Amino acid sequence: MLYDTTATDATFVHGRAPEEIDGIIDWARAQLPPSETRPWRLISARRRFGKTLFEVEEETSRGRRRLIGKLGKPERAETQQRAITLLRNAGFCPPSLYTVPNVVAWSKDRGFLLLEKVAGLQALAPISHR
Repeated sequence: MLYDTTATDATFVHGRAPEEIDGIIDWARAQLPPSETRPWRLISARRRFGKTLFEVEEETSRGRRRLIGKLGKPERAETQQRAITLLRNAGFCPPSLYTVPNVVAWSKDRGFLLLEKVAGLQALAPISHR
């Protein structure tokens, strides 16, 4: 379900939005340090395979930034966080041609991961939804 109808490039437009998305967004914002808390605009959200996924946009001093939030199994979030950090430390970060997202925040206990959406093209073509 698309929340911001002006966004044409939302990640999670297919599927049904979770009823508890407002509480999840409030909790996710509380995970950030107060100095990094800016107003969020909810772009899209969905619940799939036991995970809650959402995309928000915030205004920064360098322009707009998209964030992807994932809330699921704690062991999965930890594995993803570790893999992304290792890849970024190995050089998969700007200005490299191939990059992985930056981890903005994560909580092992809740299985939460907040990632900065990577600009550019995906290496793997997205699967079309019918």
